[in-house]
Amino acid sequence: MTLNDEYESENPHGDTQRRRFSPETRTTTRIESSTELTILVTTMQMMAQLLERQMGVPGNSVNGANENATIQITTMPDLTATLLTFSGTDNDSLNEWVTSVENMRERCSWNDMATLNAGISRLRGRAAAWHRMDGVNLKDWHTWVAALRKEFDKQPLFCEWVKSVNARRQKDDENITDYMYSRLQRIKRGKYALSDDDIVDWLIQGVRSETAKPMLAAFHDLRKGRVSDFISYARQFDRRTTSTRGEITSVKPSPRDSSARIETANSTAKGDHQPSKPTRISADTCARCLQRGHRTKDCTKPDTRTEEEKAAAAKRREERAAREQRTHRIDATD
Repeated sequence: MTLNDEYESENPHGDTQRRRFSPETRTTTRIESSTELTILVTTMQMMAQLLERQMGVPGNSVNGANENATIQITTMPDLTATLLTFSGTDNDSLNEWVTSVENMRERCSWNDMATLNAGISRLRGRAAAWHRMDGVNLKDWHTWVAALRKEFDKQPLFCEWVKSVNARRQKDDENITDYMYSRLQRIKRGKYALSDDDIVDWLIQGVRSETAKPMLAAFHDLRKGRVSDFISYARQFDRRTTSTRGEITSVKPSPRDSSARIETANSTAKGDHQPSKPTRISADTCARCLQRGHRTKDCTKPDTRTEEEKAAAAKRREERAAREQRTHRIDATD
């Protein structure tokens, strides 16, 4: 008795299950799976051959298809947005901008056309207007850059160069090192010969902190090194300043303690400096010599009071006379 006969004797009504587990059904399933696998392998081989033709890799003419060949495809993100922009103004450096584009070209393996398109996309202002008028007809990167240099890489006048350098000062939220690098770029745009001492003095002029200026100048006077050595010291100075600010911030008292301390100080100040009340002079005391027994109008000593003091005394006399008159009226009424 076979396995199917035994199964039929135990399951007389299992026609559907017999068909599902019959040898013919298993054979059909294996054929369909083999067909799908063959189609998948064929598709992958066709894609590999297509990539080889596009990449210029010759196929294996002996074996027909190079099944053992490994194809590596490397993709890189679009880094065009990280490039510097160039507007053609006096504050822009054409050499720095061209260098940044060519460095990105080497990193991303751009061809000549891709480099040209990347450079065009980073133009702004008058530089972009120049490209729309003149540079649009240039299809080679090196030719295009040469024309761009001819238009914008011009020697600035001495007065314009000095004005541009002096205009670059340290900002409120900027450390000394970043400021010095930025100002040094403007200094190097001029083709004038400056010594390291002149450049360092020019860098110190734009520092905001009046406390840091003499310290930076003293360091350079002692060392007399190159500009790079001076900027290295400025970097160390920034680190020390940042760490000192962090320590001060960590021990800063809370606002509640500060307000309580201020209130205590105010209360103490009020207690120590209470306003003195004016001393009232009796009726039989002279306001001029402060002696009892006579009034001011009967005093024989010279009057040395100022006009303001005399006016105040006259006002007091009038008020006293008014009070005495009211007192007499009340007494008469009674």
